[in-house]
Amino acid sequence: MHRYLLIILAVTSLLGLSFAVQAAEPVVIASWEYFWPSSEDDRDFDTADWTPLPANLDPGNRNVRTRLWLRAELDPADGDLYLPGVFMLFTVYADGSKVYDFQDFLGSMSTPWHIVPLSDFQNSARTMIVLDVHSDYSRIGFMAPPRQGDAAVIIEQMVRQDLSKLGLTFFYIFLSLAAAVMAIAKRDISFAALGLLALSMAGYGLRYTQSRQFIQPDPAFWFYVWSISFSVMMPAFLIFYLNIFPKSSKLLRHLLRINVLFSGIALLLVLAAVANIQWSTLGNVFTTAFRVLLVASLALVLVSSAMQWRKGNSEAGILLLGILVSLTLALVDVLFALGIIMLEAPMVQWGTFTFILTLVAVLAFRYAATERKISQQALKLAENIREKSLYIADLHDGIGSITSNISALASTDPKQNPDVLNKIQQLATKGQDEIRSFMYSLDEDSERVSALAADMRRFGVDLLDQHGIQLDFRASGQLDEASVSSYTHLNLFRVFKESLQNIITHAKATKVEIRIEVLEDTLVMTVEDNGTGIASVSANSNSRGINGMRERINKLKGTFELVSEQGVSIRIELPLEGGDRE
Repeated sequence: MHRYLLIILAVTSLLGLSFAVQAAEPVVIASWEYFWPSSEDDRDFDTADWTPLPANLDPGNRNVRTRLWLRAELDPADGDLYLPGVFMLFTVYADGSKVYDFQDFLGSMSTPWHIVPLSDFQNSARTMIVLDVHSDYSRIGFMAPPRQGDAAVIIEQMVRQDLSKLGLTFFYIFLSLAAAVMAIAKRDISFAALGLLALSMAGYGLRYTQSRQFIQPDPAFWFYVWSISFSVMMPAFLIFYLNIFPKSSKLLRHLLRINVLFSGIALLLVLAAVANIQWSTLGNVFTTAFRVLLVASLALVLVSSAMQWRKGNSEAGILLLGILVSLTLALVDVLFALGIIMLEAPMVQWGTFTFILTLVAVLAFRYAATERKISQQALKLAENIREKSLYIADLHDGIGSITSNISALASTDPKQNPDVLNKIQQLATKGQDEIRSFMYSLDEDSERVSALAADMRRFGVDLLDQHGIQLDFRASGQLDEASVSSYTHLNLFRVFKESLQNIITHAKATKVEIRIEVLEDTLVMTVEDNGTGIASVSANSNSRGINGMRERINKLKGTFELVSEQGVSIRIELPLEGGDRE
């Protein structure tokens, strides 16, 4: 498709060059005069009191008049007369003879240009051209300055001017097809709404091209295309907006329902026009109400977007910027329609293009963020599964060792080993603690460092009080904002218990100090006692208890330091990475 488009553009350019060589550029006719006739039957152009037409083409002093005469003296040898749109119905006279008549009401709103042939007057040195114009619209007369020149050159210039608009139309059509595919693949109504909006933009924009008469010469067809496109724009946009920003005002949802209702009525009126049913008065009232509804809906969208942008929603800021740029260009077109400024062509297509690009950008950013979130959740789920497998295996080893010892002790003769029942009871208690720790690690609340610290404090007080050892436990830092994985929770808690058991068994301590701190992205735990220290074993002892604690911390990518001077000091540092920090 792109290849064919390039061929068309190349051929058009070559034709334009050949036309430029063969004929002179059309010239703007600036010598127009106007007159307000007082009678519908008056055709006495010669006796009228003509006044020069201002440069802005607005005759002024219209009041409620609906009829206007416009005239200019031309040289037929300079070429045909090109009228780039006229408000609304008109007849052209050349030296008093009717040479062109346009009385199609629907066509008057959809016909972009007229070429009046003057070849029959080539023998005349000067020919007086008069337009008899009728309009009940807010404007009457010329949309843009008329020109005179070779018809082929005029057509070539129109095609050149429309290349950008036609390019935008192809872009909208391609975007609507791509959005439809994405809507089906992703099952996301946001893409469907974007596709419908892009398709309506294509029809709406094509309505403002001069080349559309070569695609379909029937002006009524373009009126229907414009009406349908205009009707579905706001409902499609509101559906898109509410799906992207679901926390928007409930009033917007009510406005969406009203817009859908109005769009349905508009489509019925289009069908009535196709069936030649007269609805002029009703249609004008409805069109005015529909425009008021569109303005109200857009105003509420602006307010909603601004509020969400102020709360830090960057997508809302992007959309707000796009809407403001589009409204600025739309205002330029309104000034043109009111005759305040003059334009060769409307600017609305660039406003719609900017608007649609911001919607694409917003959807792309939002979808990318969603994909990242899903990816992060998938990674977190995979990590959780890995951790569950690790500590289930760890639990199996711990419980397996305990049950094996219980089984061995149970086969021992109590007479030969009177303390066997106490040992079995101790092992059973240890097994219960293992299971209790495992269950705590599965609790979501236990993943908070604050919850971990509370568990350690409770366990330490219960255990050390039984042996008359004083506990000084302190926790500091942003404990409620930091969290650890359940696997980290389980292993760190086991290291903590092991260190306390070593103190009770070997240290002969009377006091234990425990500190839990969150420093930047690091969790620090220190356990110190005032016991005898490790006199016969170096700090780097490979004894089973110390070595086991070191291995657990290494698995967590942390550091384990043991210092034995006046008592024993253990310092553990663990990184708080990714999901461990909120």
